[in-house]
Amino acid sequence: SAAGIIEALAETRPPALRELSLCDYEACCLSDLNGISWLECGDVSPLYAALPRLEELTLMGVVELGARVELPALRRFALRTGTLTRASLAAIVAADWPELEELELWFGDSNYGAECEAGDVAPLLDGARLPKLRSLGLRNAELADELCALLPQSKLLPRLRALDLSMGTLGSRGARALAEHAAAFRHLERLDVSQSYLGEADLARLAAFGPALVATEQRVADEDDDEVRRYVVVGE
Repeated sequence: SAAGIIEALAETRPPALRELSLCDYEACCLSDLNGISWLECGDVSPLYAALPRLEELTLMGVVELGARVELPALRRFALRTGTLTRASLAAIVAADWPELEELELWFGDSNYGAECEAGDVAPLLDGARLPKLRSLGLRNAELADELCALLPQSKLLPRLRALDLSMGTLGSRGARALAEHAAAFRHLERLDVSQSYLGEADLARLAAFGPALVATEQRVADEDDDEVRRYVVVGE
C-alpha cells in the first residue's frame, strides 16, 4: 500500500516536487505485470491540495481518485491498472486539464473489477477540458473495438499526434473501423495497436497508415469449444 507515502506527502507538501510515481510495479518487474490488482495504491486525493505544482503523475495498481482530479499544472498523467472503475474515469472526465499534454489510461479486466464501457469514455473524447492534449493512450482495454468505432467522431482526435490502443482485445472489427475512417486518423504521427489480436488481413487493412503504425507482438485468441477468448495484457 502507498497509504503511508501519500500521508507523508500530504503532510510535508514538498514545494519543489514536480514528478511523482506511486506503486511503479513495472519498474520493479518489467517482464511480468501479473499481480497488478494486488497493488493497493489507495486514495490519492489528499495529494491534490498538497502538490498543486505537480507536472507529472504516474499511478499503478488499485487507485482511488476521489470525485474529481484537481491537479491543474499536470502535463503528463498515467493511470496503469487492471481495474479501471467508472468512478475513476468520471473523476478524470470531471477534471480541468489546462496544461495536460499526455494522458495514458489502462482499463483492465472485468473479472478483476474493470467496469468502463464505451459510453463512459465518450465524454472524455469530447476534449473540452483537454485543450493541450497531444498524446492519448486508451490501453489494455476489453472495449478496444468499440473505441475504434467511437474515436472517428471525437472532437479530441484531430488535436492528437499520438494514439495508443495497445495491450487490449483489438481485433478485426476494430481494424475495419480504423481502416474505414482512415482519413480521420491519418494526421497521427503514431498509432500503436501492438499486443492486440490482429491477423494478416487486419494488418493489411492498416498498412495505409504507413510508418505511423506500430503493430508489433500480435497475439492469437484462445479457442475452446467454439468459443473465442481474447484478453487484455494486464488484468490480474
